Amino acid sequence: MKLYLENRTGHNIEEYEPVIRRVASETLRVEGIKFNAEISISVVEDDEIRQLNNQHRGKDSVTDCLSFPLLDRLPRNTRSRRGVAHNALLGDVVICLDRAIIQAEEFGHSIAREIGFLTAHSVLHLLGYDHEQPQDEVAMIEKQQKVMRNLGLYRE
Repeated sequence: MKLYLENRTGHNIEEYEPVIRRVASETLRVEGIKFNAEISISVVEDDEIRQLNNQHRGKDSVTDCLSFPLLDRLPRNTRSRRGVAHNALLGDVVICLDRAIIQAEEFGHSIAREIGFLTAHSVLHLLGYDHEQPQDEVAMIEKQQKVMRNLGLYRE
């Protein structure tokens, strides 16, 4: 996996980078992704995510994360006999650091755990999951929990 991480906040996010990378990688592993996936993740502040949410979803409000998938569906053949068949840019993820800090406090766990959860949630969106219907939400929650549990990122 190639992960392009951009910090567009005024804060140092170095301590969260390993969590973001581990969670993104584990999410792909749990989903059985065998091709060379590429993901772009930007960490932003309230103003920027509000603008993006308004521009792309018509919602003039701050949200914790946004996902912009680039594939309508995943490639069918993910491996060739000689190894990886191709690369695929899955899409872009935007995580709001300000919301992650607030939610971590509300849920009583670390900021790193919250950012990890938002990463898993967003990467699952890139892979085609959503939570519009109750049964889809249950499936997505189970996947998120599995990723977090596999990495020992429990709610404290």
